[in-house]
Amino acid sequence: MGRDDGKSKNKSRWTRSLTLDHNFPQGPANIHDRPKTASGGWSIEAPVSSRLYQKSAIGKPQSDESILLLGEEVLFCHWHRHIPLPHDDWLNESIKQDAQLLARATAFEQIRAGGERLVPVQHVSLPHHPDTWALRWSRDKHPSNAEPDAEVCWVSFGDSLNLDHWIDWAIHVESKGRIPELALVDDEYEVTIYQLEMVEFLKSAPDYSTKLENEIPMTNVNGLWYTAHRSENWNRLGIEQFSGRVLRDEEFEIISQNGEDNQSLLNLLHSHGLTVRSGFRYGTKWRLYEKSVEHSHAPWLMDIEGEAPENFRSLCLLVRLAEGVHKRWVYARFLNGVWQFLSFRRWLPGR
Repeated sequence: MGRDDGKSKNKSRWTRSLTLDHNFPQGPANIHDRPKTASGGWSIEAPVSSRLYQKSAIGKPQSDESILLLGEEVLFCHWHRHIPLPHDDWLNESIKQDAQLLARATAFEQIRAGGERLVPVQHVSLPHHPDTWALRWSRDKHPSNAEPDAEVCWVSFGDSLNLDHWIDWAIHVESKGRIPELALVDDEYEVTIYQLEMVEFLKSAPDYSTKLENEIPMTNVNGLWYTAHRSENWNRLGIEQFSGRVLRDEEFEIISQNGEDNQSLLNLLHSHGLTVRSGFRYGTKWRLYEKSVEHSHAPWLMDIEGEAPENFRSLCLLVRLAEGVHKRWVYARFLNGVWQFLSFRRWLPGR
């Protein structure tokens, strides 16, 4: 079990060769001209330029009917539009000046290959977040006559993870009616794309408030709290075990009125009708149910400030695990007296 039986085969990986004949054995009879060096990028002249822009929204149109391409677009056109590179040693020279080109081109190619129209922000005059790398239109839209569907950032596997930054970015992008999308390029030049979303768990008004009780006899048992006391006012705090009730530390803090910010969030979630249980078995802080545990599955896994993933490797693991059990992972931040919730979900271009 779990060993290679010699019969199954992995799908062949796309290696992004720079040999035109290898990529396109059935390519055009006449090889297109090479892109020419231009101010700010590389130029492709008419009539090829018109087809690339009108059909695929590639490049930035110029007054002489040519289009201006950035490095990632040059590589995409080489891989998918039968365009030679500017010269044979172009890639080696380019990555010496731009170490991020390979990762950026990989993200660009992955999104574009699914049929989406991804346009670097240097080519458009539309307002966007300063950290946004490109705008995305779906395959049935064109930048010349439609608003973008999404703003896109890309990151590399070794980049640091600052979830507060991504909350701020997502809020800004969503305020313009666009989807925040993050393309993560790993150490095998594979790309995982995430759609970010600010989610709202709380109803317009709380269903009830948890009545705090003092002088309840409780015993600390292996990091948990046990009491034989039962109260209808606890509103699903703790779990029934051993003819009594077992509470986690954070739930005990609510009962004993000693809560900090995370206990305030726990109380807030409970007051809006959510059932909050430990997310330990999933590697997260909590799992959240919209109803009681007996009558629903938990659609969300949540982490809070101070206990959230510190790098993209951990983030990938959490999001993948959550989706594998039909849940969504959510990060909670407390800022200026308000809790904000950011979710990640994987997305495949063209679907």
